[in-house]
Amino acid sequence: MPKFPWLTPDSLLSAWEHVLENAGCAGADGVTVDQFARTVEAEIAVLLHEVETDEYRPLPLLPITVQKKPNSSATRTLMVPAVRDRVLQTAVGRQLGHAFEDEFLECSFAYRPKRSVNSAIARIRFLHNHGYSYVAEADIESFFDRIDHSLLRQRLAVAVKDHALLALLEEWIPGPVWDGNHVRPLRQGVPQGSPISPLLANLFLTDFDLALEQAGLS
Repeated sequence: MPKFPWLTPDSLLSAWEHVLENAGCAGADGVTVDQFARTVEAEIAVLLHEVETDEYRPLPLLPITVQKKPNSSATRTLMVPAVRDRVLQTAVGRQLGHAFEDEFLECSFAYRPKRSVNSAIARIRFLHNHGYSYVAEADIESFFDRIDHSLLRQRLAVAVKDHALLALLEEWIPGPVWDGNHVRPLRQGVPQGSPISPLLANLFLTDFDLALEQAGLS
């Protein structure tokens, strides 16, 4: 029996189509989306075999510095996985996303299927029409970069009962990262630029969202 019955050539091809649509640059191995596309079926067969035989290891993340906003001096560092890793993370993220939806609260809108900025705006309008008068805007400084790995692992251990899937997620939590000279582990945070990171970030924030909701602040 396959280790992950839901991880099939078709599910990986569907994930690949999403990666292709998003385009993006090559990872640390230098393989571009266009190059991957030329041998996509063979690449997917190798990827599936490596996962099933415990031979899969992610390639190092490639740090890329970009502007936070157009015409702004503020920057953020993206950690870009190789195309093959983006495909696998997308497939795994879709599977986990279905399971995690029951964990996420109604007040959570970011990085969720069928939700968007417009959904959040509609929610604010609804609350305003029902007597709420104030909106508080806040930001968790460098949230993605500062997620504690130990706490994230604890949260995942509760939410994910499949030990093989936990082992696969563990391949992505600590990196590794290519800094131009060396490969080093990621000591904290989840990499912005990885398809799996928004889902992990939402799971990490669930207890915070619950505390806000219980306090009547969401």
